[in-house]
Parts: sequence; C-alpha cells; structure tokens
Amino acid sequence: MKLLYSCFILALLPRLALTHPISVPANAIVVSSEFTPDSVGARGEPFESFDKRAIKAASTKTAAAAKAASTTKAAAAKAASTTKAAAKAASTTKAAAAKAASTTKASAQSVQSAVSGFASDANTVSSSLNSLLTTTDTATIKSLATTAFARESNENSQRAVLAAAAGTTATAANALIVKNTPIVLKGLQAIIDSPTAATAKSNVATIAKARNPNILPSITTLSNAALKAVGLTQNAQTFTATNV
Repeated sequence: MKLLYSCFILALLPRLALTHPISVPANAIVVSSEFTPDSVGARGEPFESFDKRAIKAASTKTAAAAKAASTTKAAAAKAASTTKAAAKAASTTKAAAAKAASTTKASAQSVQSAVSGFASDANTVSSSLNSLLTTTDTATIKSLATTAFARESNENSQRAVLAAAAGTTATAANALIVKNTPIVLKGLQAIIDSPTAATAKSNVATIAKARNPNILPSITTLSNAALKAVGLTQNAQTFTATNV
C-alpha cells in the first residue's frame, strides 16, 4: 500500500511543478555552479565560503572608507595650514608696510631737523667770522672763535643725516663740505690759541676762501637733495658769503 502511494506521488510531481511553480524569494541567495567548491577547485582557485567573502568585502569597504576619511582629514589639515600661512604672510606684509611708513615719517622729520640745524650752525659761524674782523678785544675774539668752532663741529652730525637721506644725488656737495671743513676748524683753533686782531684777520681770510665758495652753497644743495628724497619742499636757505 505504501509503495503504491509513493509511486502515485512521484507520478504527480511533474504536473505539480507545472501547475504550481515554486516561487523564489527576491532576497534568496542562488548559488551558481560556477562557485561551488568543486568548480572553484577545478580552476585551481581557493574556495571561500559566503561568510568569508562577506567578511572580506566588508573589510575592504571599511579600509576604503578609513582611507577616504584619512585623505579628507589630511586635505583639511593642509588647507588649514595653508590658510594659516596666508594669514601669517598677510600679517607680515602689514607689519612691514607699517614699519616702512614709520621709517619714512621718521626720516622726513630727521631731515627737516637736520636742515634747520645745519642752517642755524652755519649762520652762527658766519656771524662770528664777520664779528672777528671788527673787534680787538682778546676775550671777545677768543669767545667768538670758540663759539664758531663748536658750531662748525656740530655741522658734521647734520651733514651726515642729510647725506644719508640724499644718497648719490648730492655726492659732490657732500664731498666739498667734508674736504673744506677741516680748513675752517684749523683756522678757528689758531684764533683761539692766539686771540689777537691780527691772528683773527689772517685766519678769517683763509677760512672765507675755503668756506664761501665751497661749504656754504654745498649746504644748500645737500639740504635740498635730502628734502626732495623724503618728499618735502626744497626750501633750504641760501647763505651769504662772509666778509674777508
């Protein structure tokens, strides 16, 4: 009886398959014969189970994500570093500009002060030289010569400031001042050492010969060159020659 029933069921299976086809769920895993242990082994490839394949795929995906995150982080760090460097460069440029502006302002002020100081010293020396020709008092002669010597010596510091500002634009004028100033100082020292009317007259003539054509006009030239260099009006004093 059981045997007869089994035969009956087997005979009906093909018809049942046609009239009632088996549906396969969409998420079902269908194993291709291509990836069976036997078929993979036949190709000489190592067989991996689905679990191992899934783990390997997940590991690869995780590694790729980590690498991408690392690359993004590195790019962000580089961008931040570049931004910081740009900010530093901008700050440095701003500081340099401020320093340059401050230096220009200080130079203009120092030049104006040197021009005024040089003119004041030169006028005092000229006044003393003219007075030395008209006085006979020993004390007065010595006092006038001493004052002139001090102011003539002070002119050198004013000249240095103006020469630095003018640069090469007034090299000749600066050279004439440097060359002839020792002659003036030597003559004044001679008067201080021997404060007589005769000594004064003789040395004032020597001083005037070097000072009138060389030093006085050169002071004006050098002063105007320095004023121009720092953007100021060229209004340096023109000096009158002293008496002989």
